[in-house]
Amino acid sequence: MTKTVLKSLIMRKMRRSRSSATAGFTLLELLIVSLISGLLISGLMYLVVELLTADQRESSRTETQRDMQMAMDYMSTELKEAVYVYSGACIAGVASGCPAAGLAASLPTAVSTNSTPVLAFWKQQLIPSDLRTQCANGTQAADVPCIVGSSYSLVVYSLSTANTGSTWQGRARITRYALTQFTGTTRTAGYGEPTPSNFGGWTSLGGRAGGTPAVLVDFVDNGVGADTVVGTGNPTCAANDYLPSPVVAGSPTTVIPAAKSFFACVKDTTALSDSYRDVVLFLRGSVYGRPGFRDADRAFLPALEARVLTRGVLERKPASSTGNF
Repeated sequence: MTKTVLKSLIMRKMRRSRSSATAGFTLLELLIVSLISGLLISGLMYLVVELLTADQRESSRTETQRDMQMAMDYMSTELKEAVYVYSGACIAGVASGCPAAGLAASLPTAVSTNSTPVLAFWKQQLIPSDLRTQCANGTQAADVPCIVGSSYSLVVYSLSTANTGSTWQGRARITRYALTQFTGTTRTAGYGEPTPSNFGGWTSLGGRAGGTPAVLVDFVDNGVGADTVVGTGNPTCAANDYLPSPVVAGSPTTVIPAAKSFFACVKDTTALSDSYRDVVLFLRGSVYGRPGFRDADRAFLPALEARVLTRGVLERKPASSTGNF
């Protein structure tokens, strides 16, 4: 009896094992599982793509703002060496004591073609090393300032949208142009030696000056972001004794609309007798054109501001009432 029952149980177990081995899912069950798996994978992939895009956008913003800060620091450091800073009205030729055509007319066409000069100033710069060697050997030309060892250099920072051949992306860029007295051992075309009495009225010799600008930084806002943030009106300098730059041809106090993301406020030294010529710079970047950004309204960055007190003493006068400088 016991053997019969045990045999019956073993046979039943074997039949169940064979039945389980041949069992499987139906086609409908497989389709449902595939649909659910696809939805889960799609959701996860969407989250991964969104995370990567957000990280890419944040990297673009951080990198662009860092570039703007480095450009601002570079311009501020060089501006501290200025001996004379032009107002926007003098650059455009709408101020007294300046050439009727403005400083921009003496600059190379590359500085003014699809480009707006924003900041222009003179500073002292060492003469090239080759000329210093000639000075040491006594073989220099008669007009080389060996005793001083330096000469005046005109530096111009411009907001440029020139993009021949679409070689770069972004809204605008800042270029730097420098007109030095010598290039190597050769006198630079168009250079004229300025003097303290004619810095404002300086013009190039024999037409426009020579040389080409170099790029300082890309991905600068061309005014589109500023229109979104501050509106379509033109910015103004906060204090009455500051003059904006650059300005439109018909007004010495109206900033050019396209330059509202890169402009300067230059101290008007005729307003205060004991003033330094200090400058306030404003700069706004734009990540439009960088990975992850194709929407201009979301591409603008917070504006940077820096106030620079120049080291020059030109046009600085003592106050007659206090005797202080």
